[in-house]
Amino acid sequence: MKKYLLLAGAACLFTSQANAEIKPYIGMDIGASRIEYSNQLGGGHADTSMVADINVGIKFNQYFGLEVSSQGSSEADTELGDLSYSAVGLDAVGYIPLNTKLDLFAMAGVGFKN
Repeated sequence: MKKYLLLAGAACLFTSQANAEIKPYIGMDIGASRIEYSNQLGGGHADTSMVADINVGIKFNQYFGLEVSSQGSSEADTELGDLSYSAVGLDAVGYIPLNTKLDLFAMAGVGFKN
């Protein structure tokens, strides 16, 4: 019985230490997207639309995290009608700590657009 209590206590100790490094975050990006195209008859068109992205992530430790994002654009006027898009994504994030306040990071993941 004492062995089980000792193991349970050790598991709680490691769990509390692991949770101390988990850091949730939320972010937002705003930008612009330019749509340019030309057709076979020599005609073409260009228009700009606004793009917004909201992301929510969890940094599990100083080297790894996961992020979920949702992105959408305003409508751009084209000869074919108004075009817009929306997308959701899931990314794995790798971090390289440069100092106590700055990380270099890289992301890779999958996304689905509409």
